[in-house]
Amino acid sequence: GTVFVVAAPLIWPWHTAFALSMAGTMGASVLGFSFARFVARDWVSARIPERFRRYESSLAHNGLLTVMVLRLIFWMPQVLHFSLGVSPVSGWAHFWGSLLGYIPPLLAISYFGGELFDGSGALQPGAWRIMLGMTTTSLLISALARYVSRRMGLGEAS
Repeated sequence: GTVFVVAAPLIWPWHTAFALSMAGTMGASVLGFSFARFVARDWVSARIPERFRRYESSLAHNGLLTVMVLRLIFWMPQVLHFSLGVSPVSGWAHFWGSLLGYIPPLLAISYFGGELFDGSGALQPGAWRIMLGMTTTSLLISALARYVSRRMGLGEAS
Protein backbone atom coordinates (compact mmCIF):
# COMPACT_ATOMS: atom_id res chain seq x y z
CA GLY A 1 0.00 0.00 0.00
CA THR A 2 2.82 2.39 0.74
CA VAL A 3 3.93 2.29 -2.90
CA PHE A 4 0.53 3.58 -4.00
CA VAL A 5 0.45 6.28 -1.32
CA VAL A 6 3.90 7.49 -2.35
CA ALA A 7 3.03 7.40 -6.07
CA ALA A 8 -0.34 9.18 -5.74
CA PRO A 9 0.98 12.76 -5.28
CA LEU A 10 3.31 12.25 -8.22
CA ILE A 11 0.27 11.56 -10.43
CA TRP A 12 -2.59 13.67 -9.03
CA PRO A 13 -3.00 16.99 -7.21
CA TRP A 14 -2.43 16.64 -3.46
CA HIS A 15 -6.14 16.71 -2.49
CA THR A 16 -7.00 13.96 -5.00
CA ALA A 17 -3.96 11.95 -3.88
CA PHE A 18 -5.04 12.32 -0.25
CA ALA A 19 -8.64 11.21 -0.94
CA LEU A 20 -7.54 8.19 -2.98
CA SER A 21 -4.83 7.24 -0.48
CA MET A 22 -7.28 7.52 2.42
CA ALA A 23 -9.89 5.40 0.61
CA GLY A 24 -7.36 2.70 -0.26
CA THR A 25 -5.73 2.68 3.17
CA MET A 26 -9.05 2.55 5.02
CA GLY A 27 -10.31 -0.16 2.66
CA ALA A 28 -7.23 -2.29 3.32
CA SER A 29 -7.51 -1.72 7.08
CA VAL A 30 -11.19 -2.63 7.25
CA LEU A 31 -10.68 -5.66 5.00
CA GLY A 32 -7.74 -6.96 7.07
CA PHE A 33 -9.58 -6.28 10.34
CA SER A 34 -12.76 -8.00 9.09
CA PHE A 35 -10.87 -11.00 7.71
CA ALA A 36 -9.18 -11.53 11.08
CA ARG A 37 -12.34 -10.91 13.08
CA PHE A 38 -14.95 -12.82 11.05
CA VAL A 39 -13.26 -15.27 8.68
CA ALA A 40 -10.00 -16.65 10.06
CA ARG A 41 -9.90 -15.62 13.71
CA ASP A 42 -8.23 -18.78 15.04
CA TRP A 43 -5.70 -18.97 12.19
CA VAL A 44 -4.77 -15.28 12.52
CA SER A 45 -4.68 -15.35 16.32
CA ALA A 46 -2.11 -18.16 16.29
CA ARG A 47 0.19 -16.05 14.10
CA ILE A 48 0.11 -12.71 15.95
CA PRO A 49 3.45 -11.90 17.60
CA GLU A 50 3.38 -11.74 21.39
CA ARG A 51 4.70 -8.16 21.39
CA PHE A 52 1.39 -7.02 19.88
CA ARG A 53 -0.65 -8.70 22.63
CA ARG A 54 0.57 -6.19 25.21
CA TYR A 55 -1.88 -3.67 23.75
CA GLU A 56 -4.97 -5.82 24.46
CA SER A 57 -5.88 -4.28 27.81
CA SER A 58 -5.49 -0.77 26.39
CA LEU A 59 -7.63 -1.74 23.39
CA ALA A 60 -10.32 -3.13 25.67
CA HIS A 61 -10.44 0.00 27.86
CA ASN A 62 -9.62 2.78 25.41
CA GLY A 63 -9.84 1.33 21.92
CA LEU A 64 -10.33 4.49 19.88
CA LEU A 65 -7.31 6.35 21.25
CA THR A 66 -5.10 3.25 21.27
CA VAL A 67 -5.92 2.44 17.64
CA MET A 68 -5.25 6.06 16.67
CA VAL A 69 -1.84 6.05 18.38
CA LEU A 70 -0.90 2.66 16.92
CA ARG A 71 -1.81 3.91 13.44
CA LEU A 72 0.28 7.06 13.94
CA ILE A 73 3.30 5.03 15.04
CA PHE A 74 3.12 1.85 12.94
CA TRP A 75 0.87 3.14 10.16
CA MET A 76 -0.57 0.32 8.03
CA PRO A 77 1.22 -3.04 8.25
CA GLN A 78 -0.93 -6.11 7.60
CA VAL A 79 0.01 -7.61 10.96
CA LEU A 80 -1.52 -4.58 12.69
CA HIS A 81 -4.79 -4.96 10.75
CA PHE A 82 -4.89 -8.61 11.80
CA SER A 83 -3.84 -7.91 15.41
CA LEU A 84 -6.64 -5.39 15.81
CA GLY A 85 -9.09 -7.85 14.26
CA VAL A 86 -8.45 -10.48 16.94
CA SER A 87 -8.23 -7.92 19.76
CA PRO A 88 -11.11 -6.83 21.99
CA VAL A 89 -11.41 -3.44 20.18
CA SER A 90 -14.81 -2.73 18.65
CA GLY A 91 -15.25 -2.39 14.90
CA TRP A 92 -16.24 1.27 15.22
CA ALA A 93 -13.26 2.10 17.44
CA HIS A 94 -11.04 0.43 14.86
CA PHE A 95 -12.62 2.37 12.00
CA TRP A 96 -12.57 5.83 13.60
CA GLY A 97 -9.20 5.33 15.33
CA SER A 98 -7.65 4.22 12.04
CA LEU A 99 -9.20 7.12 10.15
CA LEU A 100 -7.91 9.67 12.68
CA GLY A 101 -4.50 8.01 12.90
CA TYR A 102 -4.06 7.94 9.12
CA ILE A 103 -4.93 11.58 8.49
CA PRO A 104 -1.61 13.21 9.55
CA PRO A 105 0.79 10.92 7.64
CA LEU A 106 -1.41 10.61 4.53
CA LEU A 107 -2.01 14.35 4.43
CA ALA A 108 1.70 15.05 4.80
CA ILE A 109 2.72 12.55 2.12
CA SER A 110 0.00 13.80 -0.24
CA TYR A 111 0.92 17.43 0.30
CA PHE A 112 4.71 17.09 0.39
CA GLY A 113 5.00 14.03 -1.85
CA GLY A 114 6.41 15.98 -4.78
CA GLU A 115 9.17 17.34 -2.57
CA LEU A 116 9.89 13.95 -1.00
CA PHE A 117 10.13 11.79 -4.10
CA ASP A 118 11.03 12.23 -7.74
CA GLY A 119 9.19 10.65 -10.68
CA SER A 120 11.01 7.34 -10.22
CA GLY A 121 10.08 7.14 -6.51
CA ALA A 122 13.59 7.90 -5.26
CA LEU A 123 13.99 10.26 -2.31
CA GLN A 124 14.83 13.85 -3.14
CA PRO A 125 18.06 15.24 -1.57
CA GLY A 126 16.27 17.43 1.02
CA ALA A 127 13.55 14.89 1.88
CA TRP A 128 15.07 13.95 5.22
CA ARG A 129 14.00 17.31 6.72
CA ILE A 130 10.37 16.76 5.74
CA MET A 131 10.46 13.16 6.96
CA LEU A 132 11.98 14.25 10.27
CA GLY A 133 9.20 16.82 10.63
CA MET A 134 6.53 14.22 9.84
CA THR A 135 8.02 11.77 12.35
CA THR A 136 8.30 14.45 15.04
CA THR A 137 4.70 15.55 14.43
CA SER A 138 3.43 11.96 14.70
CA LEU A 139 5.34 11.44 17.95
CA LEU A 140 4.03 14.71 19.39
CA ILE A 141 0.44 13.81 18.48
CA SER A 142 0.92 10.38 20.07
CA ALA A 143 2.37 11.92 23.23
CA LEU A 144 -0.46 14.46 23.39
CA ALA A 145 -3.06 11.71 22.98
CA ARG A 146 -1.44 9.71 25.77
CA TYR A 147 -1.28 12.78 28.04
CA VAL A 148 -4.95 13.63 27.42
CA SER A 149 -5.91 10.01 28.04
CA ARG A 150 -4.11 9.97 31.39
CA ARG A 151 -5.54 13.36 32.43
CA MET A 152 -9.06 12.18 31.64
CA GLY A 153 -8.49 8.92 33.53
CA LEU A 154 -9.03 6.75 30.48
CA GLY A 155 -6.14 4.39 31.25
CA GLU A 156 -3.05 3.58 29.26
CA ALA A 157 -3.07 4.67 25.61
CA SER A 158 0.04 2.82 24.57
